[in-house]
Amino acid sequence: MEMEITCDCGQVIRLGPGPVPPALACPACGRVVTASPPGAAGVASPYAQPPAGGAGARPASGKAMASLVFGLCSLIPGLGLICAPIAVGLGIAVLVKKLGGKGFGIAGIATGAAGLLVVQTFTAILVYGAISVARMARSTVASMQAAAMVQATQTTLSDDEIDESLDPNALGAGMSAAEPSLAALRRLYASRDDEPDSLFRCVRGLHRHLRSHAKGDFESLEDRVLLQKAEIELRRRLKEKYDRAVDLEQQLRWSEAADAFDEVILMIDDPNHPIHVNAAGHAEACRNLE
Repeated sequence: MEMEITCDCGQVIRLGPGPVPPALACPACGRVVTASPPGAAGVASPYAQPPAGGAGARPASGKAMASLVFGLCSLIPGLGLICAPIAVGLGIAVLVKKLGGKGFGIAGIATGAAGLLVVQTFTAILVYGAISVARMARSTVASMQAAAMVQATQTTLSDDEIDESLDPNALGAGMSAAEPSLAALRRLYASRDDEPDSLFRCVRGLHRHLRSHAKGDFESLEDRVLLQKAEIELRRRLKEKYDRAVDLEQQLRWSEAADAFDEVILMIDDPNHPIHVNAAGHAEACRNLE
């Protein structure tokens, strides 16, 4: 007599007349179903696997295999942008259409997504970094060329040249008819921290005062000390500001260098003085390179 066995998956297996096999594979899910007496449902073994090549085995489809291959290729920098979308698309198609090789399809989706999100992101960062370094290198080369041009067109004063430009004979030359009084010169020295050019005007006025009276030095100890202190401080401040401006220029920090040279200019109120002329040339050259 015919016999029906129902698998746990709901598939009904009909057996013809004859001996009932002790176990058989479900054609729907591939599980091994144990035969039961007539009228009883078959029991599927929870630990049984479909026999290799049996009725329940489904070979992996070409799309599933292709999804995995493209997914692995997407892990290669550069290829991922092309292979990753293909791997994900084929993997989704395998799952939606329930084709054979579901595991391969899932693996293709996973590797494709990883290649697109991780490897390609890292590649993009490297490319961006390389471009940035190349741009920075070009900018540095251009700045160095500009600096060389500045150095070729603008001379840099040495400490000795600064001292020579502050020589008493140079400062005393061109004496005007009306010279400031010693009291006014003392007030200039006192205001040296408030007015940048006070020290220069004080030293220049003291030397012109001596020249106008044909004297080599002041009779008053107070005025002699005033001249000595004013000269030393003027040289020190000028050299500090000038050296700082030159240092910023050599570092290609054009805007800061121009401002520093402006500070030197403010200390010398004579536009024809060598230090004033030199600093003005450097400041203009630096601003042209900002």
